[in-house]
Amino acid sequence: MGTNNPSYGAGIDSPIWRNNYIAGRDVIKGDTTLITPTVEDNIFVGNADPLADYEDNTFTAWGSASDACFVRPNDYDTERANVTIYNWSGADTVVVDLSAVTGLSSGDIVRVHNCQDYFSDVQILTLDADKKISVDMKASTRTIAAPTLWTAPVSCFPVFGCFIVKKL
Repeated sequence: MGTNNPSYGAGIDSPIWRNNYIAGRDVIKGDTTLITPTVEDNIFVGNADPLADYEDNTFTAWGSASDACFVRPNDYDTERANVTIYNWSGADTVVVDLSAVTGLSSGDIVRVHNCQDYFSDVQILTLDADKKISVDMKASTRTIAAPTLWTAPVSCFPVFGCFIVKKL
């Protein structure tokens, strides 16, 4: 194994980081001088040292990042998708385009499950003519499930949310 440590303990040889959206305080940790990683076409939000030397990427400091929404259709269920929202602007609602989800049609009713409280925090929404929905991102209306024998973690709303969208 190599000596590079991309934020986990095992280390890797010749890592490839391509076409990612990575947000974090210390985005990548490790000594990239000891290996030759491929780092290109990524968007890094936060402190990206020691990767700032890789010019084929976009580096954005905290407070200046643009909102981003990622919709990943489910490979096994065409009526389902995973949605990740980076709501850096702190908007109360974020419009999510579900046109890439082939099993959904305009007018369909969907359940939008908050992944941090899957069974309790669910919105029921209707797809508009363009297969879009408006997801509530207000921290005051979102819940975070408490793990057994623990207290609930701090909410990441309204800045970040992960959801599972499923046709009713």
